Amino acid sequence: MPSPAVLRARVARALGDRNNRQTAIAFAIRLFGAAASFAFSYFIARLFGAAGTGNYALALTTATIAATLSLVGLDYILLRTVAGDVKIGDTAAAGGSVRKVVAVVGGISIGMAGLLAIAGAPLLTRLLDEGGDTTMLRLAALAVVPLALTRVAVASLRGSGIVLAAQFIDGPMPMLLTLLALGIAVASGVGTDVQHLFVVFAAATAIGTASGWLMFRRKSRDWAPPSAVSARPLLSQSWRISLTVLAAMLADWLILLMLGRYFGKVEVGQFRTAWQITALIGLVASTLDVVVGPRLAAAHRVGNVAGVRDIWRHSAKMMILGSLPLLLLVLAVPAWVLGFFGPEFVVAAPALRILALGQIANIATGSVGAVLLMTGREKWSLRLALLSLAVLGLSGMVLIPAYGITGAAIATALSFLVRNGTMTILVRRQLRLPG
Repeated sequence: MPSPAVLRARVARALGDRNNRQTAIAFAIRLFGAAASFAFSYFIARLFGAAGTGNYALALTTATIAATLSLVGLDYILLRTVAGDVKIGDTAAAGGSVRKVVAVVGGISIGMAGLLAIAGAPLLTRLLDEGGDTTMLRLAALAVVPLALTRVAVASLRGSGIVLAAQFIDGPMPMLLTLLALGIAVASGVGTDVQHLFVVFAAATAIGTASGWLMFRRKSRDWAPPSAVSARPLLSQSWRISLTVLAAMLADWLILLMLGRYFGKVEVGQFRTAWQITALIGLVASTLDVVVGPRLAAAHRVGNVAGVRDIWRHSAKMMILGSLPLLLLVLAVPAWVLGFFGPEFVVAAPALRILALGQIANIATGSVGAVLLMTGREKWSLRLALLSLAVLGLSGMVLIPAYGITGAAIATALSFLVRNGTMTILVRRQLRLPG
């Protein structure tokens, strides 16, 4: 075993590398956001029970899907475009792309929010047999515009090199503000419910959106004046990514919808809580995707295939090392972990263990999804996303009515395995990456 002095030297050498240092800081920010999200989920579970948790989860997932539809995949194209333009010094084109995407996404998201409030909420309520109560799903419309414009701001910041600040805005900031408001309400004895809490979340997201655009304005003030950019070429690239991201979002929503249809919101809340715990295992994966995305786009822009390979391999190693402790804990004592949320959540222990096993497919394959998207393989990303959604839907239809929460977990884990395994094979073949 290496001596303490040798270990300290290795750590210092690793942190001396700018990429490793940025990754470590990004992970710390992500971990902070995950802690805030975990605390928020804990308080919702304790205050409102499994039914309240399920109600909030359905509203949040619905709002996120509507925002994803509004983006039309343009946030991924914007990240790739801005990172490449900045790499070659064409800040005029980068600024023009940002301006055009803001205009397009802003208009679509406003229309999408109105459509959700007027027609979407009643339709979803009937599907869930909620007896005509559309209040919570109507409130989901409030978060659509800020969620969509936050994603555009984050893509603009990441593409221009402000990765760490973007990381804070994309999740931790609105969650922390919402948690703070909840804490103040509880401490002061002011009555609150899930509906009021979601309104606070929408407002907190809007604050994050404004903060992101202020940061980008400061970053881009020395850029050349934005050039005129047509929306058509951007949209011609983005529609496949839009469907890819939407398929991933629909996977989460579909599972919750099937559980709500066949069982109830208690089961939705129990499964959602188990899913959020395993999402912490995938925290390293999502953090690495955020950090390596611009690097992959820049390396591909200048034809550095070996660089793409090295970034991908490094991400896989970092994901495995960073997620292993929590993975082992969840696999060993799932009931103990769920017990923190309350006794009614312990029933989801088998599902939690299965979901954790499914996360292995995510972390072992590294940033394989980011490699496909940042190198222009949107067509294959879409095909695999649709394949994964089909596997999830078909297996869920069979397993959820028979096995409930456990069946939902099996279907989810199976979709992970199919998607990431096939992606890994395709990345090697499509990019002809050297060994």
